[in-house]
Amino acid sequence: MCYEDLIKQAEIHFKAHEYSQVIDYATQAIELDPARVDGYYWRASAYIRTHANEDMQKDADALLACRAHTALHLAYRGFAYCVKKEYEQAVTECTEALRQDDSVKEAYSYRAWAYSELKEFDNAIADCEKAIEIAPQYAAAYYNRGLVYGKKGDYDRAIADYDKAIKIAPILAAVYFNRGIAYYFKGDYDHEIEDYTKAIECDPKYADAYYNRGIAYSNKGDYDRAIDDFAKAIECDPKNARAHYCRGVVYGKKGDLDCAIVDYTKAIECDPKYARAYNNRGVAYHNKGDYDRAIDDFDKAIECNPKYADAYGNRGNAYSNMGGYAALWKYAVLMTKKILKLLRISNKCMLNIFRFPGT
Repeated sequence: MCYEDLIKQAEIHFKAHEYSQVIDYATQAIELDPARVDGYYWRASAYIRTHANEDMQKDADALLACRAHTALHLAYRGFAYCVKKEYEQAVTECTEALRQDDSVKEAYSYRAWAYSELKEFDNAIADCEKAIEIAPQYAAAYYNRGLVYGKKGDYDRAIADYDKAIKIAPILAAVYFNRGIAYYFKGDYDHEIEDYTKAIECDPKYADAYYNRGIAYSNKGDYDRAIDDFAKAIECDPKNARAHYCRGVVYGKKGDLDCAIVDYTKAIECDPKYARAYNNRGVAYHNKGDYDRAIDDFDKAIECNPKYADAYGNRGNAYSNMGGYAALWKYAVLMTKKILKLLRISNKCMLNIFRFPGT
């Protein structure tokens, strides 16, 4: 099969949401001619849908290393810059594409993506409308406009655009996911859960959909379902610190402090700067009567976020509950550490002051 036929097959399978076949055909095209843009574009697009973010980034870099020969290829470069979060450059590439050919719907779509991230919402909406004018059945344009309306807080219009995108392409998981978020902000939690469920049906490895549905179940007090969903999110993405943290919160609400501590610890392993995880683990230790560990965790939470008011309050409560000499000793150790730290800084400054020229 020649390069053009392989790319055509990749495009056909992409529209059918058959992403493994897209990757297969695009890879064959790249092997035939690694200097051409199209193979990297279609494979990166499939990687986005399958959450293969590292592979997607590699293909974006490879795409940008190729020369663009058409306006469509410039639009693909705009896509690659969006993937790399270089949005101003994405706008430049798409604008040049439209200067060469103002009928390239992809250029409007990817420029809208970039404008949205740059918070130029009116420009983003205008570009989506141009794309829709060119191609009324272009689901991505309705989806992108829905995202922009969501960012503007206009959730009714966002939902209306997601509805149109779903009517055109009924198995786009991201559309259901974002419509679920819009329903959340409208306080319609039943429709929110329904949409996350539809997103999961379209994409059973959609970690964020499990995570958001877990939050929704937790908000409704359905803690067992919430725990199950956070477990699925972790299964899809084992380094998902937020899912470990939220499962810990739910275990805490159920009174299972040991399981809560295990999950907060996993969240901290995934993200060592996760102030809330330290604080909540400290609360769990405090509720178990382990005030030393609780105070250590509140110290870490404050170290991660010096403006974390709850952590200061919780540490004060822990000192108070320790009582007597134990609290005084713990506080004295803390103050001694701070004084020694200040002395080290002071000594370093003195060394700099008294350093001889040339040393």
